[in-house]
Amino acid sequence: MLFKNNFYKNSIVDGFLSDELKDIVNSKKSKYSRNINLYTNLLATFIDRFGVEKLDRETCEKVFVWAFYPRTAAKAIYDTTLANYAASGTFQKKKWQKLFQELAVSATPREFVARIDTDMLGNLTAEDIINKLNEGVKR
Repeated sequence: MLFKNNFYKNSIVDGFLSDELKDIVNSKKSKYSRNINLYTNLLATFIDRFGVEKLDRETCEKVFVWAFYPRTAAKAIYDTTLANYAASGTFQKKKWQKLFQELAVSATPREFVARIDTDMLGNLTAEDIINKLNEGVKR
């Protein structure tokens, strides 16, 4: 809770997130909790590696798309689903990017962002993910 309060409430990323994206990232809905954790952990690792001053809107949004993509592509998300997605790079029996590894081998923040393969993520934007999540709520 302390991390979340300092990370979101005291707004390290506040200037980078749209209101809709902030609502999802700060959501208390348990169905988003695993994705929120994935998003938060990758951004925290980014900040630890490059510093908070290197964080920008593009990084926040691309990490959001990567972290929430499984929620829009699968009917059910389990701990093992996201663990396999993040650590072993598999999702729905396909190979996916391991962004924690990409971050570890990137020399600069720009290189990290450039390494994110948006084609694998259906070229979705943060707005597309938000719309898909909202569609799922209406069903």
